[in-house]
Amino acid sequence: MPGTAGDRHAAEILDYWMPPRTAKAYRRFRPGPAAFKVDLAVAEDVPWRDPEVGRAAIVAQIERFAPGFRERILALRVQSATQMSRENPNFVGGDILTGAKTPVQFLTGPRVSPFPYDTGVPGTYLCSAATPPGPGIHGTSGANAAERALRRLGVASA
Repeated sequence: MPGTAGDRHAAEILDYWMPPRTAKAYRRFRPGPAAFKVDLAVAEDVPWRDPEVGRAAIVAQIERFAPGFRERILALRVQSATQMSRENPNFVGGDILTGAKTPVQFLTGPRVSPFPYDTGVPGTYLCSAATPPGPGIHGTSGANAAERALRRLGVASA
C-alpha cells in the first residue's frame, strides 16, 4: 500500500487543488515496516535474574530470563499490524514510523522541498511525523508547520 496516512490522505483530500507533482510525490512516499504490539499489565516487578536482560522482547523470552514472570501477568493485549492500522488510520499497514526512514525520506519527508510542510494548497500544511524532523520528536513537525503558516500570514518573523 503506497504512502503513509498523512501524505496519502492529504493527496486524496486535496487532490483537486494540489499541484500534480506534489500529489504524485505524496502518493509515492514509501511506507515503513509494520509493527506488532504486545501490552502487558503485571502484578509486581519483573523478577529478572540479570537486570541487563530487562529489554527482552516476547513472553517466552522474558520467562527465560525471569522465571515466574508469566504468573504475574494480569492482562495481555496483542495487536497485529492490521489491527493497529484499523485503530489508527495514520498507521497504514501497521507502519508506526509514518514512512520508510530511508536517508532521503528521513531528511525530506514525502517530497524534496525547501518548505516540506507546504502542500501546494494555500493555507494547508502537512504536519505529520512523515515530515521533518520525523517521528519520535513529538510535536516538532506540527510546530514547524504552524510557524510556516504564521510566516505566510506575516505574523511570525523569518
